[in-house]
Amino acid sequence: MKYRFFAIFLALVMAFGLAVPQTVSAAEADEINLDDINWDELSEEDLAALAILGILLGGDDDDHGGHDHYFDEYGYEDYYAYVTASCANGTINVGSSTAAQAYISTNASSASLEVRWSSSNNSVASVSGDGNYAYVHGRKAGSATITTDLYMEGVKVDTDSFSVTVKQPAPQYISVNGISVSDTSLNLPAGASWHVYADVQPNNANNKGVSWSSNNSYVASVDQSGEIYGHNAGQATITVRTKENGYQAYINVTVYNSGSNAHVEKVWVNPTTVTLAINQYMYITPSVYPADAADTSVVWTSANPGICTVTETGKITGVAPGSTVITCTSRDGGKTATTAVNVSTAVAGQKNVTTNPVVGNTSRSPEMCFTVTNAILTAPKGGKVDCPAVQPMAFDANVALAMKMRPDVTVNASFPFQGHNFILTLPAGYDLSKHLDAQGYAEWLALCALKDGVKVTMVN
Repeated sequence: MKYRFFAIFLALVMAFGLAVPQTVSAAEADEINLDDINWDELSEEDLAALAILGILLGGDDDDHGGHDHYFDEYGYEDYYAYVTASCANGTINVGSSTAAQAYISTNASSASLEVRWSSSNNSVASVSGDGNYAYVHGRKAGSATITTDLYMEGVKVDTDSFSVTVKQPAPQYISVNGISVSDTSLNLPAGASWHVYADVQPNNANNKGVSWSSNNSYVASVDQSGEIYGHNAGQATITVRTKENGYQAYINVTVYNSGSNAHVEKVWVNPTTVTLAINQYMYITPSVYPADAADTSVVWTSANPGICTVTETGKITGVAPGSTVITCTSRDGGKTATTAVNVSTAVAGQKNVTTNPVVGNTSRSPEMCFTVTNAILTAPKGGKVDCPAVQPMAFDANVALAMKMRPDVTVNASFPFQGHNFILTLPAGYDLSKHLDAQGYAEWLALCALKDGVKVTMVN
């Protein structure tokens, strides 16, 4: 207490004009008896001066670890206030935060206390908060010191701090979860091209690679950038597939003859009525007038897919006994034609029930040839294409071109003739083009008579 009493002594000298000895030791100052002072005679200004000197000079070497202390208005009792700061996590990631708290210990319950937070490096870790609670925010990798200052009546009386380390988190791998395309259907004139864009989701996926393919390159092909090329009149489906997780999107492409501006006026189908067994199938042949219309493509629908289904190529299949209607609609003009279908209770594959499909009453069917052409072009390497029919048919120039493009594919045509069932086999690499007639067709029966590599097998 010696320094405190020395301060009081100086204050009394100043307040009452006492003579100050040339030298006053701390020990002598400590002998001053405070009881001899008439405190009631001191003015408020004297007391304030006394208190200020006590703040500036007071404090014992051993008092509370060196924290600041205060006299009350009579100088008998000293006040104290300490602060201790801590945070929930000393190490945080960039972009994350951790809670911090200041703990205050004081006996000055009526004094005004204020906590102020600061960071030694706001670019690494900033701090926000009010009063005893705050949050430390990681900004970039590095270290920073968070400081808490405690103020009493506007004067800083204590401080504490802690260190925070901010780390850059390891990059997270983002998997592909979907894909979409800029166009889902296209109408292209032969010889034209169109670019389709694929959007892999999410946008920040790590592996956004895709692959493109066409199920009918004779009609439309696609390169690996998404550029689609129209070649010949018909329909094709372009598929884009993600390299990760195999998500797919599709573009339906219709290629039409660019040399004509004619519109479709009428549509026919062959046959107009048909009876199928369950699981038996056939191809309905559409015809469009005029034949050189700019867009001759059609759309197929079934009034009851539970009885008979239909594909985009006109292939219908019996599903359950009953009757329904298959409708063929031209894309240009919306012209329609229908086929009435009756599905019997018989099941294809059982005794006395043929598994062969049914075809129209003409042997030269462009739609059947289109289907065979597509099957050849999309067949697996070294594959085989089967073409069953209920009568001898004919292949056209498109089939011949497809066999040239895919010399690894074998084609089998099965059909009944004069009470027997036959299979005509065109071996891989067979040159069908040299047997096309003036109309561009090669009749199956004519091919059976050849001895240049074709194989004919009589089944029964």
